[in-house]
Amino acid sequence: MKESELRAINLLRRQQLGLLTAWNTTRRSNASDPNQWEDLKSVLFKQISLNQEIQQVLLNPHSSGNIVEPEFDLNATLNGVVYDRCRTVDQNLSQRRTIQWNPRDGKFLLAICVSGQMSNHLICLEKHIFFAALLNRALVIPSSKVDYRYDKVVDIDRINKCLGKKVVFSFEEFSNLKKADEDASYHTTRVRERL
Repeated sequence: MKESELRAINLLRRQQLGLLTAWNTTRRSNASDPNQWEDLKSVLFKQISLNQEIQQVLLNPHSSGNIVEPEFDLNATLNGVVYDRCRTVDQNLSQRRTIQWNPRDGKFLLAICVSGQMSNHLICLEKHIFFAALLNRALVIPSSKVDYRYDKVVDIDRINKCLGKKVVFSFEEFSNLKKADEDASYHTTRVRERL
């Protein structure tokens, strides 16, 4: 590993430690404004996540398989601090009318956004999320082969974790799921034919 890379990782770790210290200090003090508290929490966790992502990028060329050396284990460097990245809803927003997103099994809505820049695609995706929730369907994000790379700006795993259920699928996950369903129905048909 180059000296500059080691130095960069060391600096990132120091930044991460400083952010975690700020988080723990603020958490212990009396926060008078809950919105201010949530904003600080969000900013700190975004910085910590970014920091971990940078460390991972720097470490990837040097990793050997699935083996992670203890001093480079990104989870161990948090010193046991666990943080929930799912932001709570502001009290003023919670008074608005809402709908529950409870997709029925086997029901999907494929997001199709065909024109414009990335910002237009994200607006289109936001509308698809609303209609998927309204129609009780899971949302399927378009494949990066035919559309933008949504995985760069949309964290599917985080959305599903924060909502507590599988509501968003990548196109690849959806495709594999449909192939498995087709294989199962094919085998069921073949068994019935034999009877």
